[in-house]
Amino acid sequence: MSRQIWFLRCLLGLLVAVIIVFLITHNRVSRWTCGSSCRSQTSETVEPRGLAESRIPVTMVVVTCGDRFEVTMANLKSAVAFSRAPLRLLLFADAENIQRLDDTIKDWPANVLERVTYELRLVRPPKGPDMIKE
Repeated sequence: MSRQIWFLRCLLGLLVAVIIVFLITHNRVSRWTCGSSCRSQTSETVEPRGLAESRIPVTMVVVTCGDRFEVTMANLKSAVAFSRAPLRLLLFADAENIQRLDDTIKDWPANVLERVTYELRLVRPPKGPDMIKE
């Protein structure tokens, strides 16, 4: 039963993180969708790979709990592979996954690590009357 509660809390944390990223992204995109009144502003263009350093970093928030390490790594690798902008990763993980995340990311190639910054934060399950002991 406590695993189900833990899983639901991790899922809720992931949902909150996705909503935050969506809101941040939506605010950036809305600047470019103002119609004919934007004629004097510079339009967004696709930049060559070499100019990625001059762009604003994209922030990605990920929550990893339990046995979801492999899924998290697949998501992170996809984001790195398909992003032209620098990435800022905010990684929230439980005690069993936080060191694995750090070790795995440190093993990425140097050219990837040049455009990726990351922060690791420990997620602790709440202690209180709502936690059911097995």
